[in-house]
Amino acid sequence: MSLSRKEREEFERYMKDSNVGKRYSVGVIDKVKSKKQKNKYQRKCKGVYIDVYDVLKSFEVNNPAVQHAAKKLLASGKRGYKDTVQDLKEAIASIERAIELEEENE
Repeated sequence: MSLSRKEREEFERYMKDSNVGKRYSVGVIDKVKSKKQKNKYQRKCKGVYIDVYDVLKSFEVNNPAVQHAAKKLLASGKRGYKDTVQDLKEAIASIERAIELEEENE
């Protein structure tokens, strides 16, 4: 995957202006561009490799906040920069937001 100059500038601006930028260095751009980057959510299951996105799709999880919570729960503390407790707290916040979204749709 290759980023255009405009995409790179937008990404750098996003990294600088957001909370994400506080957790990552801009050097992550090089990782994003690398085709060899390992999918940190990929796991072997019954002889095939799947990731959390495959699971969410197969269960038809469409609420983005539920998707985010599931991802946090499935990989709690395993992504290297947050501990399990922080991931669980963020999953709770995502579930609370998911409830708000569902109530808006009623």
